[in-house]
Amino acid sequence: MRLTDHEVLRTADQHEEAYRSRYRRDQIATAFGGKVLSDSWCLPVDAVGLKLAENLSKAYGAGTAAMLVRVFGQVWLAAVAQGDADRLKHAMFSIVDLIRESDGRLAYLACHHATPEIIDAGAAKAALAEGYTIERVNTVNISRIVRLVRANAAWIGLDLSAPFMPAPTTPEFEALMAPYTEPGNGLVEVRAIKKREALARRIGEQVRARAMGGIGHRKWRVRNLEVSATTA
Repeated sequence: MRLTDHEVLRTADQHEEAYRSRYRRDQIATAFGGKVLSDSWCLPVDAVGLKLAENLSKAYGAGTAAMLVRVFGQVWLAAVAQGDADRLKHAMFSIVDLIRESDGRLAYLACHHATPEIIDAGAAKAALAEGYTIERVNTVNISRIVRLVRANAAWIGLDLSAPFMPAPTTPEFEALMAPYTEPGNGLVEVRAIKKREALARRIGEQVRARAMGGIGHRKWRVRNLEVSATTA
């Protein structure tokens, strides 16, 4: 189901003036690595991205939180898919802050899991093997965000009961997410995060085009602001 930017903001319970202000400060994160809403070309999962960035801003600040949501889009989208498919009350998404004590190098790691406790994923083991130490973990319940978005949608007369993403392990999910050829929960060094964000955006453009039925370049309008983008 496609939504307008106005509908996405209402389902995410966010005010338009605040959205415009955050947009000017590069503090917006939507699905598929995007940083702006279209006026009439959005998906329900974009509202989840907005809410997730809002939640993580409590720990990282608005700018860094939005960047992390864009960089690790593959991971939290998988959490959305898993939560819907398995009707989970707790489909969790975690950002792990890492530090390598030998040289002070900082990095982030993302993972999704089906319980409030963090599962020791292979990527985490690899990071620890490289000498990184877990400094802190910030975890968000993606399932709760999805429930809030659906409740807000129902309040304004929208039926968003259908799954926001295809179920994991299905051919539909694999086809949609195929452009993500690199591990979505791989370690990202802080010094290289801008480069990884650019990569996430390029890949995300392809994935969004698939999700929207193969539509390519279009003009985005941002409530009195205009930007040109190839899907975002």
